[in-house]
This record gives sequence, structure tokens and C-alpha cells, in this order.
Amino acid sequence: MKRRDFLKATVPTLSLPLVFRGFQIRAYGKTPALDSILRAAPESDRVMVLIRLNGGNDGLNTVIPVDQYDNYAQVRRNIAIPKSAILPLTDATGIHPAMTGMHSMYNDERLVVVQNVGNPSPSFSHERAMDNWLTATHGDDYVSTGWVGRQLANRYPSFPENFPNAEQPHPLAIQIGSSVSTLLDGPEGMMGMAFSSSLTFASLILEQRPDITINDCAADLLKYIRSLGEQINRYNESLRAAINDTVNKSDLYPEPYPGSLSEQLKIVARLVGSGVKTRVYVVNYSGFDTHSGQVEEEDHSLGSHAKLLDSVSQSIAAFQDDLRLFGAEDRVVGMTFSEFGRRVRSNGSAGTDHGAAAPLFVFGSNVNPGIIGANPSISTSASIQDNVPMQIDFRSVYASLLKDWFLLSDSDIRSILFDDYPIIPIINKRRTDVDDSPGFEAGRVYLGDNYPNPVRGSTHIPFRSDGQPVRLSIFDAAGREIQVLINRRLPAGDHSVLFEAHDLSDGIYYYRLQTGNYQQTRPFVRQK
Repeated sequence: MKRRDFLKATVPTLSLPLVFRGFQIRAYGKTPALDSILRAAPESDRVMVLIRLNGGNDGLNTVIPVDQYDNYAQVRRNIAIPKSAILPLTDATGIHPAMTGMHSMYNDERLVVVQNVGNPSPSFSHERAMDNWLTATHGDDYVSTGWVGRQLANRYPSFPENFPNAEQPHPLAIQIGSSVSTLLDGPEGMMGMAFSSSLTFASLILEQRPDITINDCAADLLKYIRSLGEQINRYNESLRAAINDTVNKSDLYPEPYPGSLSEQLKIVARLVGSGVKTRVYVVNYSGFDTHSGQVEEEDHSLGSHAKLLDSVSQSIAAFQDDLRLFGAEDRVVGMTFSEFGRRVRSNGSAGTDHGAAAPLFVFGSNVNPGIIGANPSISTSASIQDNVPMQIDFRSVYASLLKDWFLLSDSDIRSILFDDYPIIPIINKRRTDVDDSPGFEAGRVYLGDNYPNPVRGSTHIPFRSDGQPVRLSIFDAAGREIQVLINRRLPAGDHSVLFEAHDLSDGIYYYRLQTGNYQQTRPFVRQK
């Protein structure tokens, strides 16, 4: 068997069985993602930190539509956050009262909220939905590589041979706090290093060079397996040399414990602050599958979800402060993501069930501070099955980071994400010395209110185009795209589409316009 075929067949399911002091660790092979980043801008030292919130975070109790508070409180009577406790972002929008750290970051222009991010073909299975996010796919599309992995392999086509080297002495990507995910998988294997826990990382960094036990393998592959072990040792030595004399500078971190987000981000801050050349870090924090007991009965601002959000908020705020004290905050952009949001209406167990779209956060000194997108529409007639509809495709977020943070070309982004997606202004390009582009909701583009509404037979959907390609589609209450009305370039100017709704059953639906930097979603009611 050829080495290439061996890696492609085994790396997704095996851990290239190298054991350090009782801990398993995977050595990652070639991936196109990070390669593409560094090849496009080899002089850049920009870093991306991805924070995975496992379980499906409840977006409506995280970023709260204050402008629709009465409707919100009615459909979430047993979990709604008290209006007086909500931390304001704008007159229309606030965040959970436990998120004081990130509220301060918002006020300090270090945070952008991206509203209603989702998948046009959402899955409500944890595994399938997270696989979509990691691989940048939707529905039942399956690929064996991750979007970061595909990005990395373009830059280092020979990886892992002759790595580490003088140009890249450190791992290209590091993942902490979970088993190895598809995110860093490339065509030939993995493009970084993964540590099953922060304790594993500490063992490798702070102790002496560990012994390696290599399980039996086919004779023609044994030499290669040994070379991977030697490579891991060299990476271990380079990381230890870089980090041993580096200590965290911020005193804002919450008390760390094994597996805590605080502990993981402290490690990342030390690595970045010590000058390690790793470009992508992935950390993991679990517990967001809040089907019951999400809040305390006496005070809905407290409870299990509040504790999770408090940990996330404090840890990220401390991490940002640490980067500032290291003099490294201009090099780093971070992003939170979760496999899905939760339903509009709470369940009878003071919790929420698997849903569709939800907000995510991007943070750093180079973001466009503020809120991208509109609050979701909350209807008091929402059923227990209704979802927050997608306004922004999650791959638009990826495309925007690849283009405006890592400065990749449109063709490179297309090869990584398999298609073109609108760029939204997450990164402040004036701060990063890149030409600016039109705003997210430029005045020359809009999506109007359909009429009539409620819809008994057909309805007109008005909008204005600026001459770029237009996609206008219909979504059901579960967040699934059920019909595409327009998907082509239209002349600049005002347009109206007549949508025939005769085949729809009664209920709430949404229409979504996507053109250039503009993406907007509005609701309508089908009523026979």
C-alpha cells in the first residue's frame, strides 16, 4: 500500500498510534487549508483561534431581541431573561447578563456579533450538524477534509516531509481539548497537532522528552510512522523552547480546571505571546445541549446556561487582555461557533431543543465592532417545532475570514469552500491596510416587506439590486430552504417577484435575499 493511500484510509479513524507518557497524540499530515493561508501571505503572522461550543448554544438567550421582548417573553415564559437584567448592545439588542466580559469587549470595539448564522439544509443531529460546520458542507454532502485542513495544505504541499524547518519550526495548527476533529483534515492526513486534553499538552511542553511507543504496523509503513514520531518530538522541543520562559500576563482569567476554556485559552495565549508560528488554534468547550434545567426557576438570569456563558465571556475577555499585554492582540482574530442553535419556543422542561440558526461572535482588535444582520423575528404563534431562520450562511463567515484576514484570493477561497459566498464586513480592513468595500447593508440594496401578508394565494416580494448576482429563496419554519425564486444576475434597480404560495400549508415562512455583501431575511404568514 502506498503511504498516501494508507494515510487517506486510516487517519480519519486511527490516531497514528504514537503514545507519549500514556497519552495518545496524532501527528497531522498534509492539508490544503493552512497552506493556502501562508502561501498567499507568507510574510503575515496572523493567527485565527476557533472556539467550538459543543452541544448547540441557545442563541436567543445569548443575544436577545430587546425590540421584540414581549413576544420573546411569551414564547419562552419559563426561561426568558428578565428585561431589566439584559446587558444592552443597542436599543434593539442585548446579551445575556452573565456575559459582562464580552459586553465590555463590545463597548471597547473588540467584538462583532454576527446574527442568525446557519445552514441552508440544517441537520438537528449533533454529529451531522458539526460535521457540516467542520467540512463547510450542508445537508447530506460528505467530504473527508475540513475547511481549515484544505486551506493549510496549499501552502505546504510536501508536509510532513522535512518539517519542522527553519521557516516553519512549529506546528501549522494546534487543537486542544478534544479528540481530533475533521476540521484539520487535509487530502493526505492532518496539518497540525492535537492534544486530547490540556494536561496532555502540559506533559509534552513542561516535562522531559518523552519516550515513544509505536504500535506494530506494516513493514513498508513502519519507517514512515517512526518519522512521524520523530517529527512530533522535534515539534515538542521547539514548542518547549518557545514557551518555557513565557507566563500569562492577564489576571482576569477565571479559575482554570482541567478541560476548562480558561485553561485552554491560557495555553494559546502563551504560545502566541512567545512567538510560536502556529497560525490556527482550535479549542473546545462542552455542555451547551440544554434540553432541561437551562435556568433557575426563581431567577432566569442564573442557571446552567448562565454558567456556561459566564465562562465563555470571562475566558475570552481575559484571553484578549493577555494578548494585549503580550503586545500580540493585533495578530489574532477569534471566533466562536456551535453546531446549531435552539428552537424559538422553550420546552416544558425549562430548556430548549435542537434548532437552526444562531448568532456567533468574532473578536479581536481588527474586527468591525457592532452587529451584522438583524434580530430574528419572534412570533407568538411559533410552535415548538419552529426555528430561527438562517440569515447568513456560515460559509459566508468562513469566506470573509479567509479573504479579509488571511488575504486569500477568490479562486483559493472557492477551492476551499467549494463555491462562492458573499463577503460580510467582519474584519475592519482599514485597520488591516486593505481596501475597504461597501457596507453590509448598503443603501442601494434592500429587501422590502412582501404584500399581501398574510398570504392566501400569492404575494409580491420587492427588493433592490445593485447589479450583482441575486439569490432569493424561501425557508420554512424549521429553517430549511424549500424553494429558490431567483439565482442569477439582475440589472441594478428595483425588482419585484410574484411568489405563488398555493402549495404551502398554513404557518410561518421566511424569504431571504443574498446579493453581494447584503443578506436579509423577512417573515411572512401563509393562511388559507
